[in-house]
Amino acid sequence: MLKKLRDIGELIIYSNIFISFCLFNQALFTQRVLKAHIPIQIPIVVFLTSFCGYGYSIVNFKWKSIRSDGSSRQNFIAKYYNLLKIAIILSGLGILFLFLLIPFKITLIFVLQAILFYFYGHPFLKWGQKNLSFRNIPGAKNILIGLLWAVSGFLIPYMSSQNLYFIPLWIRILLFLKYCLLIFIISVLFDFRDRIQDQKKEIQTLSGILGEKGTKILGCFIVFIIFALNTFSAKFLPKAEFWTYQISLIYLLALILLTNVNRKEYFYMVLIDGVAFIQFPIYLFLSSVL
Repeated sequence: MLKKLRDIGELIIYSNIFISFCLFNQALFTQRVLKAHIPIQIPIVVFLTSFCGYGYSIVNFKWKSIRSDGSSRQNFIAKYYNLLKIAIILSGLGILFLFLLIPFKITLIFVLQAILFYFYGHPFLKWGQKNLSFRNIPGAKNILIGLLWAVSGFLIPYMSSQNLYFIPLWIRILLFLKYCLLIFIISVLFDFRDRIQDQKKEIQTLSGILGEKGTKILGCFIVFIIFALNTFSAKFLPKAEFWTYQISLIYLLALILLTNVNRKEYFYMVLIDGVAFIQFPIYLFLSSVL
């Protein structure tokens, strides 16, 4: 029984279903915060594009070193590699179908996202003897991930919304910015998970340069900025949204302090990624009691 539960857990986590649900939840969270009606196909496309994008990065970039560290994640990918490819292809077909059901401007944003995500791992510039991609420029990939998540989790639901209640432009900018910063620091912490592979491929990351202590200081600083932005915009937002962010920031701060290079994969793939997942359930609970 426990083995079956573990297998199910690995399937959800290592196939990127969980991280895709994190983005799906964020789209629903945005919908509730903005008190807007969003067609259901928008969160579904957000889920599928996330699954497809992260899945593509796995099957395209990590197959050659699939057994290099002997981790359970690498073994899972090796075992289900062909099945993952089929799931990615089916997701791609589903995305193309759903593009017919959403506004063209939203489709265009998704396409631009896909292009940027492609250059996450593929070189777009030659600098001396190195081919540069967002992945091997320290900090650049974290900024890119923050922007892409903020576009999927906030901007696209906002642009797709109907019967949207009025929010000042500067508040919308603050909402987008604090979302970017939240995902930025999550991705910086997440780099600790891939430190061994990054060292073998001579990829420098922001957390690798700063080290464990420096990364924690940066993380605490970013959390403080988000806390300040959230407090500053509190009177323009529902109480439930304000306290959802405060609670999730306290949770993230605890994870930052607990982060170290010896943590297992589950710490990063469940607990740290889970910061983006828990916000919507917390919001639903708080909105029913506040």
